Amino acid sequence: MAKVFYAIRLTQYLPCFAFCVLLSLSQVYAQTPEPSEEQLESDLPDEVIAEIIDTTRIVLEPRSRFSDSLAPQLIHAIALYPKERLWNLPPTATPQKAVKPAAPPPKNYKLRLTVYPSLPESLFYQVLFAGRMEQTHGFLHLNRQQLGQTRTKERGDYNLDGVRGGLSHRYQELSEISFDLGLNLKALEWLPTTSREMNGETPNPQKNLRLFRSDLNWQQQISETTWSTLNLDTTLLRVGHGQSNLRDEAADLYFNVDIAFSWPFLNPIHAGGHVEYFSVTDEQFNRDAWATLFRLYARDEFTPFGPFVCSIGVEGVSLRERDDTGEYKANLQFNPSLALTTHLDKHWLIRLEGLRTVARHRLSTLYFDTDYISLNPFLRPEKTWNERIVLKYHHGGKFEVNLSGFAKQIDDLVVLTPQTEHLEIIGVQPTADAAVGLAWTPTNIDASIYGGQLLISARIVDRIDLRFQYTHEVPAPKMGKQIPYRAVDRIDIDVVYHLPLEFHVTLQAEFQGPRHVDTMTDEILKGYLLLKPKLSKTIGSYVDAFVGGTFAIGEYRLLEMYELSQGNFDFGIELRF
Repeated sequence: MAKVFYAIRLTQYLPCFAFCVLLSLSQVYAQTPEPSEEQLESDLPDEVIAEIIDTTRIVLEPRSRFSDSLAPQLIHAIALYPKERLWNLPPTATPQKAVKPAAPPPKNYKLRLTVYPSLPESLFYQVLFAGRMEQTHGFLHLNRQQLGQTRTKERGDYNLDGVRGGLSHRYQELSEISFDLGLNLKALEWLPTTSREMNGETPNPQKNLRLFRSDLNWQQQISETTWSTLNLDTTLLRVGHGQSNLRDEAADLYFNVDIAFSWPFLNPIHAGGHVEYFSVTDEQFNRDAWATLFRLYARDEFTPFGPFVCSIGVEGVSLRERDDTGEYKANLQFNPSLALTTHLDKHWLIRLEGLRTVARHRLSTLYFDTDYISLNPFLRPEKTWNERIVLKYHHGGKFEVNLSGFAKQIDDLVVLTPQTEHLEIIGVQPTADAAVGLAWTPTNIDASIYGGQLLISARIVDRIDLRFQYTHEVPAPKMGKQIPYRAVDRIDIDVVYHLPLEFHVTLQAEFQGPRHVDTMTDEILKGYLLLKPKLSKTIGSYVDAFVGGTFAIGEYRLLEMYELSQGNFDFGIELRF
């Protein structure tokens, strides 16, 4: 990108340079005696060859719009840096040109501190320090979230602490190496499993979770048209069971190498390999397992095919996993992908897509970010056939509508079942000193999911930013009646209103429809509407003050018997230096 900006700046100075040269030549010409016609004829070569050299470089990279694995992925946003627009790219996918005033040079450091109590019985804070020195950047982030018993409906305190830091160094124009690591701690109490214990004779079993994660990224420019990326991601999870010496441990190792090259085509082709290793030691139930996944892939995102832009991909996946009989088998799968995109006019775009994927849930998202989930050493990755059609309307940068319909056929879909029910099915008994609580275990089922999604993004009168997303699903599991804890209807709303005098009003709203608690019965958790209003005011150059809160309408609970507070009030300040 630096070369593109340099070329743009160079074109701005060329007219001035040419004018100075012509002025100098005119002065020289005025002082030089006029040559004869024979001299001019003798100075001219027999043949004049004119060549035009175009140094324009175009870089196209696909970027996914959504990272949520439950939401269908819509069209790719395209980062485009050419002088002219390519004919085979839909015009609604290219960015609009905008002229902005030159920003002041950034400072070499940034410090942000946010502290606020949340009533009742809660405290939050986070600290971010970032700095740079020439081509080296670094950051350090600390956060804490403490909830009292009132917020957890007398289940005990809920504490979450985290620290994360990283460094990156750019040693060439398009080459960079970065490394970051983080540690997160969580302490919370789980409800006992028997009614006698729940009457108070035995305290709630406490769980202490520790998640360590490191990430290494290395991007290297090999030539003008070829560059490589290397990623190494390591995650370690430990779950402690109260005063017991038992410790459950799990590890994830991800290693990926990607090479992008544009020869012999203009658009880049990605090819590479991916290795995953997963292991679990479950001391509470005397279980352990390990699994591997190997992946080779190639992708071509922007190939013209008549009026369409064609995205083609293929990958081969080899995985080792445990089947329902308890035996480990190695499976080899072939996963193709194909997408066709075209524009109907300057505002409308349509995309057709079909692909097959194999994906394993991360330890962080499955066990740490979700509460009251116990380890399952034998969890298999999801294998999905996904078909999708997307219709997009785009009107500049002020209004955008995406309407999509999707169908998924999923083998080994990950769902939540009660821990006691899961143990009875597989015939496992806990150890004598295990503190067993009311928990859920992720398991695999086969299912089909059909549905649609509506996404609206709008800017109203240059003061109001609106984002609305509605998802409707029709689940069809092969065994049972429904998919546990998966709402048929989900709505997310995000509104920001910019007022005069540096006031800002934001409103986030989340609606979850009724959810079933298991696959067989009709028992459900009722739906709820969660509202998160916030009013902030900028004071001077360094301080933001805000008030807000979270207020629920309906039964606000994420899992059966784990009810959350219906409302809380927040107030605090944010310091920036």
